[in-house]
Amino acid sequence: MHFWTWLAAAGVLLFIEIVTLSLVFASFALAAVVAGVVNLAGGNIALQIIALIVSAVISLAFVKPFAKKVLFKSSPIGTGVDLLISSDARALSEITKDGGTIRLKDETWSAKSALGVIDAGTELTVLDIQGAIAIVVPKTSREGE
Repeated sequence: MHFWTWLAAAGVLLFIEIVTLSLVFASFALAAVVAGVVNLAGGNIALQIIALIVSAVISLAFVKPFAKKVLFKSSPIGTGVDLLISSDARALSEITKDGGTIRLKDETWSAKSALGVIDAGTELTVLDIQGAIAIVVPKTSREGE
């Protein structure tokens, strides 16, 4: 096959990859480019096919898992309010088991204490989020655990 045929095949495979996002067609597109390079280097059709197969297998075995890990990375903590758990906060008012207010990520939140009365100005750690209420403890008591 001619170099331009391999290049056209790679282009079609890349288009299919863009549409499907499966990371399989990208591996085959890379393999087609390698086969085209073998063609440019003077390799016969048998060498081109061997290069295509070997580079496709290598690409699928090594590149796809790496690309998946980088491109489709998920948050180890979670999303939404789950990201606020273990965050630092500051008590804006006295916080009791019945309520109070805190400053959390530049927002004012309602809060309840998990350990009794907490004075205003105390540095806090968020233990949990229940609806729109943060459950907090003083930062020093969290560090001591």
